[in-house]
Amino acid sequence: MRERVQYKILIVDDSRMNRVLLKKYLCDAGYQVVEAENGKVGRELARSECPDLILLDIQMPVEDGFEAIGKLKMDGYTAQIPVIFLSGISDVAYKVAGFENGAVDFITKPFDAEEVKARVKVHIKISLDCKRCWRISVKNSSRSNMLRSRCWLFPRRCQRQNLQPNICR
Repeated sequence: MRERVQYKILIVDDSRMNRVLLKKYLCDAGYQVVEAENGKVGRELARSECPDLILLDIQMPVEDGFEAIGKLKMDGYTAQIPVIFLSGISDVAYKVAGFENGAVDFITKPFDAEEVKARVKVHIKISLDCKRCWRISVKNSSRSNMLRSRCWLFPRRCQRQNLQPNICR
């Protein structure tokens, strides 16, 4: 019997009520949830908890969402974690600024439970697909490098195995 993977979501929002609501939505959907009340604490938890996705409010004290995402994307440990911005401001320029800073999506408050769950699910899937592709690419790259070195050392064996000439150079 295969065990179900429980993905971890980090919620970063200064509003306790928003964190409670989001946690309920996501826990009911089978996610594990970690919470932070500002960007600075959120970044620390992102490094220690390694979440699969971050829901990040933009307007917060101490460190706002724009500052936090900038630092997350500069940190090698957290740069690849998808971030969905949360905001009560629905201005297009504000949303575009979020995307330019590295957010993968934007949810406008007040949020709907079904929308939040759907967006989280799709971005976790995209993230997992990207990781799979990266692993395959690294694996193929390693194999290709190995073939190149073998073909350089043993060109006749390479020809006998009918390997492509560009791999053998």
